Amino acid sequence: MLGQLLNEYKLPYQILNAKPENVRRESEIVAQAGKKGSITIATNMAGRGTDIILGGNIKFKVRKELYTLLVTYKKQSKLSFTNTCFPLSKDILNISQKFLSVLTSLINDSQFIALSDTDILKFLNETEQIQIPKTNYQASIKFLINELSIVENKNQQMDNTIVKNLGGLYIIGTERNDSRRIDNQLRGRCARQGDPGTSKFFLSLEDRLLRLFGGPKIQNFMKSQLLDDSPLESNLLTKSLDAAQKRLEETDYEARKNLFEYDEILNKQRNVIYYERRKILESASVQTKLLAYGEQIITEIVNRIQKKKLTLTEIIPRLENLFGTNLLLNKLPKNLDKLDPTELKIYLFQEFWLCYEAKVLELEIRHLGIIRALERTLILIYIDIDWKEHLQKMALLRDAVGWRSYGQRNPLFEYKDEAYELFKSRGLITRQLVIYDLIRSSIL
Repeated sequence: MLGQLLNEYKLPYQILNAKPENVRRESEIVAQAGKKGSITIATNMAGRGTDIILGGNIKFKVRKELYTLLVTYKKQSKLSFTNTCFPLSKDILNISQKFLSVLTSLINDSQFIALSDTDILKFLNETEQIQIPKTNYQASIKFLINELSIVENKNQQMDNTIVKNLGGLYIIGTERNDSRRIDNQLRGRCARQGDPGTSKFFLSLEDRLLRLFGGPKIQNFMKSQLLDDSPLESNLLTKSLDAAQKRLEETDYEARKNLFEYDEILNKQRNVIYYERRKILESASVQTKLLAYGEQIITEIVNRIQKKKLTLTEIIPRLENLFGTNLLLNKLPKNLDKLDPTELKIYLFQEFWLCYEAKVLELEIRHLGIIRALERTLILIYIDIDWKEHLQKMALLRDAVGWRSYGQRNPLFEYKDEAYELFKSRGLITRQLVIYDLIRSSIL
């Protein structure tokens, strides 16, 4: 909209936004925003990493002028095959004869002629980093840059004085940012290192800041004061906007703090998973971990037998499905209540150990050392799969706990408790899948 308005008045301007064609020229656009008569439309001018120098930035101007000269006359020299440089004097003002001589020799240099336009631009941008030139054309380009900088420096001092006398840089803001820091950075652009400058912000009653935090009293007061289309300037309005920005900053801070507390819970779980994976990768063997998996599974099965009062006919298919058909469970008494839980654990673990050792011997005979790689691979695969599923469950949980605030319960506390329960039950399926696949693995 602003660009169309300037086009109607036939005023040249530069647009600085996130479009690729403008991002490439970002530094140049910002650097030359201080030239006399320069108009720059920017979505955000604060924190761009380039100073706005009144009168223009000679570094960018010199590079642009020299790049245009070199590319233009390099192409002409290829077409005409002449060694003259007299036409150059018409394009460059106040330049020395030495400059023209060096430029002529550079254009006739075979190494320079072989360079592409991109290589020339790249070298011009990196000249400050090159202390000692390696080739003749590099030394010539550095000399040309220095000569042009001397000429442009004189012009820049005069332009700088003219712009300062005109009032310096004028910043016009079309709205206030949610953060006071951004607005202050923008104001600081017009007063770089003591340079003169002015900043002014224009706001509307329909702006987000006024709609959310201005309040009806402020809006009614402003409407009553706006008798015509003339702008309203009031200290009350300025104070109200500062207070609105402060409240919005506090709201954003609380939102970020709340988000951080949710992320911290998941981050702690992530650290546990990464620590567990690192130990598996760095260990020489994971046999101890596999046996621990088996012991945990057996303990969970025995506890379930005691709680649900399961019979032998109900428990045999489950155990055989997990550990294989080699378990001699028919020797156990039919009434498992008469069997001591500790003895049952020891018996089941011995059977699991025999089954595991048989599988190790079977695979080691076929291929030496394969069992250790298989154990590590299985554990890592199922840990990763289980962690991905856990992340999906945590995302669904986070969406669900927000509704519990209607029941006068703190969503963060609810999220912490259920996240802990989910993480605690996370390894149950992983342990069973690892043991199940390992017992049934074979070499084809």
